[in-house]
Amino acid sequence: MFSIIKIVGAGYLIYTGITELKSKKTLLEEREKNNSYLKGMITNLANPKVLLFFITFIPQFLKGNGNLGKEMFLLGSIYLMIEVSWYIVLAFSTTLFTDKVKEFLFNKMKYLSGSVFILIGVTMFL
Repeated sequence: MFSIIKIVGAGYLIYTGITELKSKKTLLEEREKNNSYLKGMITNLANPKVLLFFITFIPQFLKGNGNLGKEMFLLGSIYLMIEVSWYIVLAFSTTLFTDKVKEFLFNKMKYLSGSVFILIGVTMFL
């Protein structure tokens, strides 16, 4: 199972890197396209670390008195509120930063990030 997740993750990273390198977008075009939220959502949902976190970390805080579903729901809700708060702060901070980024830096970072994604994907695949 782990090998399948690893291969799929490596393929996704390689695909993302190639897409980034082939992209001809400018900073303005990137802002106008509103699918960044969807890309982030798919990336987070496909991330197995959250599932592994819940499987390994959360059970130690359960009392085990028969209400495991309620306890898991409560702890999951608390975790969700913390994560949403973090991502809201991250989104606003990123927005402030990207408003100050020049087109030149955006293009250089596009090639750098695409190359890094491909390198990590190939390393994971091997």
